[in-house]
Amino acid sequence: MRGRQVVLRRGRHIGWWVEGRWASGRLFMKTWWPTQGLARVVARFVGGRADAGGGAEAVDSDAS
Repeated sequence: MRGRQVVLRRGRHIGWWVEGRWASGRLFMKTWWPTQGLARVVARFVGGRADAGGGAEAVDSDAS
């Protein structure tokens, strides 16, 4: 899982986006979830740990 970063972003109206990118910046995953809790579970599973945040939060797999 090294070299990947996962970011949680609040949806425009509802829900949360989980966006995963390789270290090179290439997208490897982008999914939408209806609640922040579900999005955080997916982010942890794919990229490591998730910290609480308002708009966007980064989850770096190198940290785990």
